[in-house]
Amino acid sequence: MLDAALTVEATRHHKQLKYERLLHAFRVHSGAAGAIWVDGDTWLQPAGGGDLERFMRLTKHHDFVIGRDHQDGENPAGIWSDLAFGYPPDESGVCSSGVNSGVFWVRRSAFMIEWMARLVGAMNQSDQCLINYLIRCGGSLVSEHKLVS
Repeated sequence: MLDAALTVEATRHHKQLKYERLLHAFRVHSGAAGAIWVDGDTWLQPAGGGDLERFMRLTKHHDFVIGRDHQDGENPAGIWSDLAFGYPPDESGVCSSGVNSGVFWVRRSAFMIEWMARLVGAMNQSDQCLINYLIRCGGSLVSEHKLVS
């Protein structure tokens, strides 16, 4: 059995790689308008669903589109409550309420490239926990650049 601190550290490094790879992809593919991150364990297009088309429509107007976790009933305030952004990480170090960073869109913009680089540098926990914190505290990401759906 892995030590809990080791598990949290491994999660942090894995999540940093996600954003480092996106930044690298923007450097290598200079003509790309943006990028979609999809975790390997994520179903982006369930049978009969229109989620991908809806998601792509949202990317036209926002620099950052990220979903909220849809585990209804797992917390007393309800998953759609803004209180979900303040829930602490679970024993694996992941914040399972609030945003779900398994699928998100990042537009190639000076703001988002700088933001992702700062996110990597500030990552002392899972990316979901850090993004929840940034949403809860406000700032330009919340007010101007993102859509949490």
